[in-house]
Amino acid sequence: MEALQETKPHRLERLGGAFIDHIVFTFIIGLMVSPFMIYHIIGQIGQEPQSLTDVLPPFHIYVLFVMAIGLYMSKDMVEGRGPGKRAINMQVVDVRSGLTASPFQLVVRNAFLPLWPIEVMAILILGERRLGDYIAGTQVVYYRESGVYTFNFGKSLMAYLLAVALIGIPVKGISIMLEGFMIAAEEQWQRQQQENQEEEMAMYENDFTEEGIPSDRLIHPEYAKLSLADTKYYMPDLSAGTFSLMDSFSINKFLEKYPSSISVEHDKPVQFQSADGKQLITLQLDPTSSYARWSRIRVEKQEEINEKGVRLDKESFDTGRNIHLGMTMARFRIIQGEPDFIDRKNEDGTKVTFQYIIADYNKAFNARYDNSPKFVGKYTFNKGFLESYEIGFE
Repeated sequence: MEALQETKPHRLERLGGAFIDHIVFTFIIGLMVSPFMIYHIIGQIGQEPQSLTDVLPPFHIYVLFVMAIGLYMSKDMVEGRGPGKRAINMQVVDVRSGLTASPFQLVVRNAFLPLWPIEVMAILILGERRLGDYIAGTQVVYYRESGVYTFNFGKSLMAYLLAVALIGIPVKGISIMLEGFMIAAEEQWQRQQQENQEEEMAMYENDFTEEGIPSDRLIHPEYAKLSLADTKYYMPDLSAGTFSLMDSFSINKFLEKYPSSISVEHDKPVQFQSADGKQLITLQLDPTSSYARWSRIRVEKQEEINEKGVRLDKESFDTGRNIHLGMTMARFRIIQGEPDFIDRKNEDGTKVTFQYIIADYNKAFNARYDNSPKFVGKYTFNKGFLESYEIGFE
């Protein structure tokens, strides 16, 4: 024991060795885990997660991370010397025998590395041994070449597996707790959204007569202070995405701009998908006009993505008045005011269609259209959110 006391390194040497180990194994852990983590993150770009838990790393990344940390805990396995101790000529020995510490002692000793603030304080205050040394029965001394050291592969492998278990169990426990927390938070958010939708539905349920005609065309007073429009009249949507009801165009130039697989005929609709395939826009040519122009535009959610469909470089087909799928009924009414008719699609009233009709061109602003008696806008909401809309002339 006295010989060990005479060969103990200085506190700063101990800290220097620990710092070198940290740099080396941080690089190794990054090298093992980072490529897979980067690949996972890149795969998430542009994807809309179905659940909060979808953003968590997959299982194989957890496994690689635990294996890498296991290497860190086994860093002194050869001669009781990791990179830091080799650089400063130190080693870990059994405090009783003075011989190189066993693989199991080294793993137990390094199992306390996550408590590094306490370990650093122990080195600065005690100097000789940190918490892990006291638990494992080890001590750091200057390296002494004894010539009797033999590397035991079997014990080293078992010690490494012990290290993996020691770090893997708490990491798995934390991941389960995190996933449970995210699921609970998501369920709470969904409940809150449902409550908000029910409040919105209740707020407006008395605003209409039995015939579905609004009692007041003005925007609901609760939202008046947030209103984006200064008019009490419905302002017609005349465009969606890059397509407009008011523009005439050359069919040949249209076919040059869009894929050759598109067929433009008066009796057949033209369809495009959004960039992610989740929205579908349907365009109908006006059969009465001498020009090529759209008479109807319909935008809706597409539950089953058609891989063969033609996609445009647009994530969403928004109207010129910023109406878009997924917006709330309340925000929509702020912008467009109250509808002329409400068509309730089901008994519980969760699915409704707002219909706006403009037959008076003095109120239609620039919606005048040759040979068209009226403009109609139909907007369908499901549980308070816009799921489809159709604009055009009849």
